[in-house]
Amino acid sequence: MAGLNIEVVERDGSLVLCVEGELDLATSPLLDEQLERAEARECSRIVVDLGGVGFLDSTALGVLAKHAAVSDKDGQRLRIANCPPQAMRVFTVTGMVDHLPFLTDES
Repeated sequence: MAGLNIEVVERDGSLVLCVEGELDLATSPLLDEQLERAEARECSRIVVDLGGVGFLDSTALGVLAKHAAVSDKDGQRLRIANCPPQAMRVFTVTGMVDHLPFLTDES
């Protein structure tokens, strides 16, 4: 089983979760836990940096969708950043690319 590492750093008023490894059934609960902790903190934005992710499955999509909905409801601004091509393909094929908040130059 491949591991997962999540480093949490503050940058310019944002809380950034730097994710490294594989996001799957075994490791997605760690992302879920870290996002719950982040939502409990006072911050203007939560950024999930997927730049170090080598694999992402539907379990991870569910975690991200759940927290995007919570973020919208609570007025916080969750964004997904640095999505590698293999992960973006999963978002695109599943149609989630249109429903999740990706960080762009304008956001």
